[in-house]
Amino acid sequence: VKSSVLSSVLKLKTAKTMDEARSEFKTLSRPSAAWAEKAKPAGINVMYCSMADAKWVQNGEAVQNPYYGDDMRTCGVKH
Repeated sequence: VKSSVLSSVLKLKTAKTMDEARSEFKTLSRPSAAWAEKAKPAGINVMYCSMADAKWVQNGEAVQNPYYGDDMRTCGVKH
């Protein structure tokens, strides 16, 4: 997992488009979401967007979807 996370961080850092960046963010979010679902840290929520078929970790309850920009900022549910 460590090497795949590092690889995704490097790809995210060098992404040339938002689509590339979002794809790598999705890859990075998988281990973060898995950890948060098990550890249940205070104030941290795992959210899910069925359109992106992806989870992400965020502070707070209000959905802040990172996958579709301003058009779909509130698309998703607490997982």
